[in-house]
Amino acid sequence: SGEEEAGEELFDARALDPLFEIEQSGATGMVARTIDKFLTYVPSILAEIDTALQENDIPTLRRHAHSLKSSSASVGAIALSGQATLIERRCDEEADVAELERAVGRLRTLFEASRAPLRAAAGQMAPTA
Repeated sequence: SGEEEAGEELFDARALDPLFEIEQSGATGMVARTIDKFLTYVPSILAEIDTALQENDIPTLRRHAHSLKSSSASVGAIALSGQATLIERRCDEEADVAELERAVGRLRTLFEASRAPLRAAAGQMAPTA
């Protein structure tokens, strides 16, 4: 719905601050590796979500949404994390399949929109003190 999209922020770089701090202590490339793993991981979890939805396997759908919620938040993909949270909640509320399908469609859209800011963050150098 429109209210879910209003003023939505896709990415919060502050979530990456702990990784930048680790990089500064010598773990070069930590942010880029973490984001690359995330960008590789999400398509596979989206496929699992699609399968669970097609099979009406709500517990599995909820589990994958929960996992995506956490991993998205850890890299600053806050809109994606928020949508995964919504799907998790809808599963708990026993929402109908059509509503879950719309929510999963939005999840895919948000992932695609989040790729560019995540890739940009992966290319940043850690701030020097």
